[in-house]
Amino acid sequence: MSFGKQTRWRDSSHQGMTGHNGHHGHNDHHEDQGHYQQQAQQLKYCQRTADASAQMVYEVYGNCIAILEEFEQREQKSNRLKKSNISLPDQSHKGDHDVRRILEAQLLMLETQIKSCRDDVRDKVIKNLKDLTMGWYAERHDKQLPTESYTDKYAGKIFEILARGRTSHPSDFYQKPGDVAGVSKEEMQLVLASQHKISENDRSFTDDPTRRPETPSVRSGDKRRGAERLRTIRKDLENYIPPEYLVTDMK
Repeated sequence: MSFGKQTRWRDSSHQGMTGHNGHHGHNDHHEDQGHYQQQAQQLKYCQRTADASAQMVYEVYGNCIAILEEFEQREQKSNRLKKSNISLPDQSHKGDHDVRRILEAQLLMLETQIKSCRDDVRDKVIKNLKDLTMGWYAERHDKQLPTESYTDKYAGKIFEILARGRTSHPSDFYQKPGDVAGVSKEEMQLVLASQHKISENDRSFTDDPTRRPETPSVRSGDKRRGAERLRTIRKDLENYIPPEYLVTDMK
């Protein structure tokens, strides 16, 4: 009899445990499912913020190239150079000094934006922009323009920011930390408009899950020729030039 009672106790216990575990198993399933959904949402959010971070750098870089080409046209006093397909408000009413100051402010913004770019996308973004810069430089090589120009100097600063994460800036940039390089309100209109566009792009990545970062439509050419010109102008940056673009027989 004791054996039978023990058997019934075991059966009852087994049934109770089965029902008890089954109930918790059902709850655990929902908890796990909710946890996985939360993880998926977090990963999706991280991807969107990573894409937005990359796009913001691309936008600032594009702004740098656009105003650099405005400066280039004035310095060369010629329209025979190709231009990038990047929108830029009319600058004809601004003096050469104003354009130069805006360019210098954009260089500082590019440096700042790259520093704030997410670590998990920064290397890829920088590689893409190095390639674009080599292609941009090629146009100046092909037109056989003098290398002792301010345009080449500023283009070299762009590559230096990509390579080293920083470059030198005018002294008053550091003296007025509350301002952007002491640029006047009128001169800052272009910069502020560009920053507004960047903010709009940031929101658009949240609203559109299919959007991906796009590099600016920069004028392009043989990157090997661009690398050769950069190496001539900034010998100190040679080790940062992608090795596949360095050749010894380029004319």
